[in-house]
Amino acid sequence: MKTFTDSAGRKWELSLTIGSVKRIKSILGLDLLNLEVGDPPPLVRLSTDIMLLCDVLYVLVEPKATELGVSDVDFGAALGGTAIDDGMQALHAEIVDFFRLLHRPAQAAAVEKQAVILGLAQTRGAERIEKLDVDKLVTKAMAGGEPSTSSVE
Repeated sequence: MKTFTDSAGRKWELSLTIGSVKRIKSILGLDLLNLEVGDPPPLVRLSTDIMLLCDVLYVLVEPKATELGVSDVDFGAALGGTAIDDGMQALHAEIVDFFRLLHRPAQAAAVEKQAVILGLAQTRGAERIEKLDVDKLVTKAMAGGEPSTSSVE
């Protein structure tokens, strides 16, 4: 079981089981047993669709949340940037463990690789934005030229 803490200080345990996978599929239509199937596949969707990620986290903690009187709205209100990132890391680790224990190393490796790809994409994107010559772009746009990011190397 992996854990993360929301911005209200509540610690949540994630436990991926066949039962929770079925609940996620039933409620959200997301099939965690087929992470590479679809367009985009669930593995990519979980890494890029923050609302879907938060919904998956809530479905996983819903029994405990209900016991504590925490609605999905309350849960979402306590998910800020760090809590969402911590939740995503915990979910990825829980999925990796789930597939490893199921003796499905390819699926576990896919989740681990997706985390590396996401981190690299974020780093490269930030580097590219940092290199933008904003003054040149604004000057060109105001002179009637089409704005572009060609000033990024």
